[in-house]
Formats: sequence, structure tokens, C-alpha cells
Amino acid sequence: MLSKFYSKSYFNNLNKATIGAARIILKDLYNIYKFKNLIDIGCGHGSWLQAASEISSIEKITGIDGIYSEKLHQNFKTNSKINFVYQDLEKKLFFKNKSKVSKYDLAISLETAEHLSPLRAKGFIKDICSISNVIFFSAAVDGHGGQNHLNENNQSYWIELFRNEKYDPFIFLDRKRYWFHENFKKCPYYISGSFLFIKKGTKPYSDLISYKVYEDQVVDIVHPYILQWRKDENFGVKINLRRFIKSLTEFFNKKLNF
Repeated sequence: MLSKFYSKSYFNNLNKATIGAARIILKDLYNIYKFKNLIDIGCGHGSWLQAASEISSIEKITGIDGIYSEKLHQNFKTNSKINFVYQDLEKKLFFKNKSKVSKYDLAISLETAEHLSPLRAKGFIKDICSISNVIFFSAAVDGHGGQNHLNENNQSYWIELFRNEKYDPFIFLDRKRYWFHENFKKCPYYISGSFLFIKKGTKPYSDLISYKVYEDQVVDIVHPYILQWRKDENFGVKINLRRFIKSLTEFFNKKLNF
């Protein structure tokens, strides 16, 4: 079933849309935080792993995703920095792997959490926090729409789950600089919706304190490109017809009290 949702063409398109942004973001992050190893939970095609491997001082890189993604990773077999672990992300994650890293300098999980069931959200965040004190995270906002999105939520929802694990949100990306940058045109959610979550009491927390997001700051932001995607005229006939049938069905169900 997952192979149907996350086909090779789906990931190829995603890779083309994100690789440029991944290179920019990881370079900017590395400039302020010298991480030597990294794990990507929900790595998909592996564009973020590829971008990380291009930073020469990074020693170990791990990607985790479902078994359906294994066929996408053939091109990485010759890269000694990268290894893959195949697990069902709906279940508790176990991080024993060939890299022999007990806790990673950096964990990333980008546009993955919304593909998991709402009941998995709390445990998924807890699993990520168990493997790193520094986590770069984003997930599709409510109303974004997408392939098999099961748990779209605003940024404040995920921030609360991280705060329950004693992690605070930070914004290190220059949003003004990248807001309409060409490399983010097809992935603007990285600019408007991503946060670096850092565990309280750790050295990275104090080192990067100037980037901390405080509770009185607005965090639930949607990029205008995403709003444009949601306009009816940008969906095409097939998707609009599907949306119309769904809306009509829901209307009659309410009227007839089904």
C-alpha cells in the first residue's frame, strides 16, 4: 500500500524540488553548529543525505524509512558515509545500526510526521528526541494537502510535543533572505514551517540561544506559495472533481445524519 502512495516518480519529483534547498539549509546550519554526524528519519529518496554527504567533515550519515524506499537508494551504495535502516515509522523506532553512533549530533525529520497517524505523533517525537539533542523538523500545516497526509497540524502543535520532551524551538534560517528564493519555490514549507529543536541544558542550546523562539512569538505561519497551491484553479479538473464529490458526499451525510 505504501509503495502505491510513495512511488519512485513521487520521490524523484520530491528530490528535484528539495536538493537545492537541502544544500543551502545544511550549509547555513553547519556554519553555526559543526555537526559531524546526522540521521534523517523519513529520508525518502535521500536528497538530504546527499546534501549532507557533500559537507566534507561529516563522518556518518544514516537514513531511516520504510522498506518500500529501499529500491530508491541504489545510487548511495558506493557512498561509505551513508547507511540505511528500514523500519515502519508507525512503530517505535530502534536506532541500532552500522554507524555505531549512540546519539547523533543532528537529527532531521522533514515533511514526514504528517504522513503518520495522529496517534503516532507523540511517540514519533519522543523517538526522535531519544537519538539527538538537536533536531531539524518540519511537517505539513493544516490545510496543506498532499499524498497520504494523515496528520496535518500547525507548527504550534508540534512545538508543544517537543516542549513536553524539554526541547525548545529555534529559527536559524534567514527567512527574509530565502522567502522567495528560487531554490525554495517548490518547497517553501522549509522556510515558513521548519524549526531547530534543541534540548534544554545542552551546549548547543546555550551556544545558539540568540536564535531561540520565545512563547510570545507567532509560529503558525503559512507561506503564500502554499496558499496558491490550494486555489481551485491550480488543481486541475481531476482533483477538483474529486474534491467536489467528497464535499458533496459530506454535505449529504450531514443532512441525512449518516
